[in-house]
Amino acid sequence: MTIQFANRFATRTTAAIAVDATVLPLESVAGFPDISNPDDYTFLTIVGAGGVPEIVRADEVSGNNVTVVRAQESTAAAAHSLGSRVEIRVSAGFLQALQDEAGAVDDFLAGETLGRNRMVVIDDNTKAVYADSTDPTHADRVFGMTLNAAAIDDSVNIRKNGIVENAGWSWTLANPRIFLSTSGNLTQTVPTTGFVCVVGQAVSATKLLLNIRPSVQLSA
Repeated sequence: MTIQFANRFATRTTAAIAVDATVLPLESVAGFPDISNPDDYTFLTIVGAGGVPEIVRADEVSGNNVTVVRAQESTAAAAHSLGSRVEIRVSAGFLQALQDEAGAVDDFLAGETLGRNRMVVIDDNTKAVYADSTDPTHADRVFGMTLNAAAIDDSVNIRKNGIVENAGWSWTLANPRIFLSTSGNLTQTVPTTGFVCVVGQAVSATKLLLNIRPSVQLSA
């Protein structure tokens, strides 16, 4: 399962929530993270009476209704009144999930000279080369991000998910999605040729949550 995140998502329930309810009817899901893939999920915090929170796992969105698993992270399921606040918050479970998903770093030989923090595909010689959003053969083959620079045939460490930080980045959080550009570079501007591949989202100006999504081919 892959956790998804969105900055500053907050809304309210449009009906009272019974203690055993598994669907939250919300005023809006604008800004809600994309959990359309079957293995994707996020955590929500329902702020209950007296400010006592209940953390739930959100597994599916249909319209403004979110299907959830109740009472996560040692919180208790409770009845919630109409208009209860529902938010995405950074919790211990969120951080643990990110740590768990960071996983091992893969090691490959560089098929060309590679820079640090660039996106790559694995070529037919099982070597890492720059991914490029204008190359249609790279669609759905984006493998991960380099963690070090490497000369051709030198070893390069590649991460496929998790938090990556680079002090040279200056991401904008208002629209946090980060896309593959050309020659392994990253951009927050949606590509207009080739294919679109969201590779993660900014969680601060200098950090991104690497989470490579399926590619979307653009019309010629």
